[in-house]
Amino acid sequence: MTYYTYLLIFIYIFYVSFESFGLLARNGGYLSSSMSIGLAIQNQILSLNRFVGFLIAPMIGFYVDSGMTANDVYRLGVIGNFFSALSLIFVYHKWGLITTSFSDLSKSIINNGYSIRTIFRFFFSSKASSEQEYKKLKINYRYLLAQTFTTGLAMPSLFVLNILAIKNPNYTSTLLQMTTAISGLGNLLLNFYTIPLLAVDESRKNDVYSAYKSIFLGKVIGVFLLSPIVISLGYYL
Repeated sequence: MTYYTYLLIFIYIFYVSFESFGLLARNGGYLSSSMSIGLAIQNQILSLNRFVGFLIAPMIGFYVDSGMTANDVYRLGVIGNFFSALSLIFVYHKWGLITTSFSDLSKSIINNGYSIRTIFRFFFSSKASSEQEYKKLKINYRYLLAQTFTTGLAMPSLFVLNILAIKNPNYTSTLLQMTTAISGLGNLLLNFYTIPLLAVDESRKNDVYSAYKSIFLGKVIGVFLLSPIVISLGYYL
């Protein structure tokens, strides 16, 4: 593989992993009883990550235009999702530490006001409080399945449609324009099903920790299992 291929894989891993921090920021806001701050940080993370996603699309396009085959894009997608799943598992292992840090950051913003200076001061000078302990996880299958489908639909779409565009050059523009439509379909499920259910559980003080972790595990399954299946279907059919 070329250096450019390694760069693409690295950026994709960062894209998948960094998105997951939005959910942990929301969890941190809940821990500190400052949901509005947690949601604000979550939206900032998702906005930054969306920019990274917009960056990946033309990079893969250039990868294809430089003479790569459908097989090359297939391998890129499968390898990228495999290592992205490993990175998500690592984040999950550090869940308590990360959410506690976001909780402390939310408190710091409340006490000192929101500014870039407050954020930098927190990360470079403050120490996290004791790591939050969680009860035994109870998997909530509504969240797990919904997030698995959302992730498994949105994440591999760029690879699948580039593969189909290589195989059907007469419809290249149409196929590549469908990327945003498919990703949008996944976002519809997220914003009209998963997030409203989560908001209700948060408001009712239900077992939100299991809800957060079930959503996260859905991301892991979507990236590790469903995404390679979807990419394979696009390649072999």
